[in-house]
Amino acid sequence: MIAYPLLFVWGGLFVGIYTIMMTVVGSKFQGGDLVSVYSLLSVAWGIGAFISP
Repeated sequence: MIAYPLLFVWGGLFVGIYTIMMTVVGSKFQGGDLVSVYSLLSVAWGIGAFISP
């Protein structure tokens, strides 16, 4: 039953990466550019998660 702790850590790792990515984007862009980059990265993240979880 090592799968449950592994999935917990794996999920936390991916959430942490997403949080850091959003922090970096927020510090580099403002206004309408921030919205555009955020939506593009969200779509890219979703496509990446769909292709290879």
